[in-house]
Amino acid sequence: MIATLSRPTLRISPSGLTFNASCMKLMPDVSYVQFLHCFERGGLYAVECDAFDHDNILWRANCNSRKIHAKRVKWQKFYAFICDGMGWLHGNEYIIPAMLQEFEEKRIVFFDLNNYKEYNPLNMRLSDFQTIMQNN
Repeated sequence: MIATLSRPTLRISPSGLTFNASCMKLMPDVSYVQFLHCFERGGLYAVECDAFDHDNILWRANCNSRKIHAKRVKWQKFYAFICDGMGWLHGNEYIIPAMLQEFEEKRIVFFDLNNYKEYNPLNMRLSDFQTIMQNN
């Protein structure tokens, strides 16, 4: 099995980013985040922010809801930016673990870009792809 549902992960693919439900539970009451990166350290950070901050994305639309779902963001330019910055192959998918960190009363989700699993969707069987989609 590639990843379990209990592990917070980010899937980066040519069609965009997908945060599994476990990843969304790291910051359940946050509505908007900004993404910061440091390719030298291999880090990608989702930092909570306000709706009016520059370059924000909607993390959770309804923070009052008890049910937390996976979040998909269509962000092809960001995929290309990450692939170029990390020297990854375009067209592949990458599964990246996530962990919560706190810094000066701000919560930050850290994605370790050096600790990834790489998949080439063109070389996978249908059953392999279905397993990945069920577990992320």
